[in-house]
Amino acid sequence: MWHSTRRETAAPESDIDVMVVARTDRAFVDRSSNYMPALLESSVAVDMLICTREEFARMQAEELPFILEALKDAVPIHMER
Repeated sequence: MWHSTRRETAAPESDIDVMVVARTDRAFVDRSSNYMPALLESSVAVDMLICTREEFARMQAEELPFILEALKDAVPIHMER
């Protein structure tokens, strides 16, 4: 979780930004279907990015600005060991 929710600067209309790093064989565009029931039940809009560990490592190596920003103030919600 990162951005305004993490920094406690969220406005009532703010969404929650969540990144899920998971093992999956699904195409990028199909990955959110596993999470759709929870997203639909949420009373707050959720912006979710779902990537594999390899994709996440590549985004870090490429120093993509949104990844660097997310990592700067992100809070892990659950970490698999």
